[in-house]
Amino acid sequence: HVSNEIVMKHNLLVTTLLYEFSYKAMFMGAIWKIFGGLAADIRLNYLNIFLLVLPSLLLFSCSKNEDKASFEYSDAFKPVFAQTTQFFDTNQPDAGIAYLNSAYSKISQPSVNDKFRFYGFHYVLYQKAKLDYKRAFLYADSMMMMAKESQDREQYVSNVAEANYAKGDTYFSLKQYNDAYQCYFQGYVLGKHDLNQRSLADYAYRMGMIMYKQDHDKLAADYFKERYPTRRDLPDDFAQFFRKQELLDNIGISLKHNGGIDSSIAYFNKDLKYIDVSAPKFRYRAGMLETARGVIYGNLAEALILKGQNAAAREFLKKSIAINLKKGGDNRDAELAEMKLGRLFLISNKNDSLISLLNTVRGQLDTIKNESAEGDWNRLMGIYYQQKHDLSKALVYMQQYNSLKDSTIKRLSSLK
Repeated sequence: HVSNEIVMKHNLLVTTLLYEFSYKAMFMGAIWKIFGGLAADIRLNYLNIFLLVLPSLLLFSCSKNEDKASFEYSDAFKPVFAQTTQFFDTNQPDAGIAYLNSAYSKISQPSVNDKFRFYGFHYVLYQKAKLDYKRAFLYADSMMMMAKESQDREQYVSNVAEANYAKGDTYFSLKQYNDAYQCYFQGYVLGKHDLNQRSLADYAYRMGMIMYKQDHDKLAADYFKERYPTRRDLPDDFAQFFRKQELLDNIGISLKHNGGIDSSIAYFNKDLKYIDVSAPKFRYRAGMLETARGVIYGNLAEALILKGQNAAAREFLKKSIAINLKKGGDNRDAELAEMKLGRLFLISNKNDSLISLLNTVRGQLDTIKNESAEGDWNRLMGIYYQQKHDLSKALVYMQQYNSLKDSTIKRLSSLK
């Protein structure tokens, strides 16, 4: 009798906790944003664009007078810079660094800018290719050290601003958003009267990202929309094209979080059209364009879910997953899309499809870490076992979800 009473109390406690977790998951929009249940994360240089267009995004020439001799590399370093850039531009960063290390060691008197860019290439390797943020930060510090040895004001402003942005990007990747903001702002304050339009637009983009992470969705959308015309005035090389399409996507995401579902759908469709129109010019980047489409399909699907258009959303999610699960695709975004598809299976009471998908994704998450997808995976597993009346298993998954959620909220609250 006592044993049965304990079991009844246990089941009542589990049911109460599950109800509480389910309630939070349904009604706390911020939680959905954090874990991708109803939203994808806005991206900071999300794809390999940083590797592919290194010179543009590292701001290596960001004075008002970009042809000044003070910003040139030494004659010995110029061909080394060009060849290393070519390696990065063709997605061979390891080969690029190996070549750089060998060639640089033969330069007897490298200039300050040579040294600065040497560290800059290493920073990009660890920040964007290796995702080793601690080592990346060491190289960002080395960039700052060399920047402070710059020999005139314009060189100093350019290099110190870039080093601040580099440190800020690493802090952002580490989810230390307050520190990221400080670095971005220091770079902006230092260079606001000296940097060119491209550099200021990149700063504004980063600030839009900070606004998004603070849950200021309308401010983020306004920031992105304000800077989109600025990007239109810049040369239409691949770097600028890619950032412009990324801005359109980010505007759509921010509007969706702020309740502007129809407007967000319009921006996602505008982004897809922009990619299609630009595709002939960038045939050599066909793989990256397809990856970008996959990301947008997933974001469009979210908006359609919120409109109750689940059948259409399901098709866009399948297209997104098919594209970005491939080698070279945005595998993390594919995992988020799979979680959205899982939610559709849950809504449609397709429990067999749901558990099959979750078992498949488990293997992916063990290989490709993704905190957002991990949180939503645990939540969906908890709800699945709750519906199967296996309350003990459900509680384990829901507790793990709650732990991940609380940890992330605590980090994000540092800027609020």
